[in-house]
Amino acid sequence: MASARISVVFVLSALLFGGCAHRALLNERDVVHASTLSPDSEQVQVRRDGVSDDEPLRELTLLKISQDCLSQGYKTFGFTSVSQPKPHLPNRPADAPVEFFGARIFDPASATLPEIQPGTLLTVKFFGQGNPAGADLMDAALTLSILTATR
Repeated sequence: MASARISVVFVLSALLFGGCAHRALLNERDVVHASTLSPDSEQVQVRRDGVSDDEPLRELTLLKISQDCLSQGYKTFGFTSVSQPKPHLPNRPADAPVEFFGARIFDPASATLPEIQPGTLLTVKFFGQGNPAGADLMDAALTLSILTATR
């Protein structure tokens, strides 16, 4: 459990140095959208339009997931699947639905932070206090406090 917390702190600290100044310019609600799948899980999609690769998509995505986890009364979260978008081909209409490469499924849920780019689709599972399945996953309160400390 301590090693998971150290990993969370290390990963988040490394991410923070990459986009602190730019983060204030973005509103996570405009970039990251979440849909509830069940009381303890949600699907999160990072918008494609108007987002460049330099923007702090990881931080915004983790911020949204942490806020949702805590607001629903859970303590930790883990990733259960990730799908990366295929490039948008020029011969397809601009409003064509996003196509994805095959999804990577994690069972049990993983604390490994997946690559997040415009169009990424994540499935996240939340775990409550005392649930042994969530013991070594991302601590939502710790993640939120690290991400908001420099906002």
